[in-house]
Amino acid sequence: MQLMASSSLAILAPPVPSTNILPVYQQGSNDFLKDIAADLIKKLSDYLASNVKLFNQLQDAIPLVSRAVEMYKAQEYNQSITQSFQVYLLITASRASTPALPPL
Repeated sequence: MQLMASSSLAILAPPVPSTNILPVYQQGSNDFLKDIAADLIKKLSDYLASNVKLFNQLQDAIPLVSRAVEMYKAQEYNQSITQSFQVYLLITASRASTPALPPL
């Protein structure tokens, strides 16, 4: 990495990718998204497992998480993350109408 200096602040700038290292960047990006998707799925699955019996409205989230898992298994990590976000929105809306629901 190159060190860039601006007035009194030094920041690290990523190197400009060459065609030789482009696959490394792509693999790094893919691995990064894979980790995020896996973490989201685990967090949502754990949340639902802990709360769905007490709060029936969370049943609607189960097929959405299942779909996120399918996308993850198909290595469609961006889509898995987007699907997980839909679950977050559903839980957030449920929490607005049912304050007893615990936070994520």
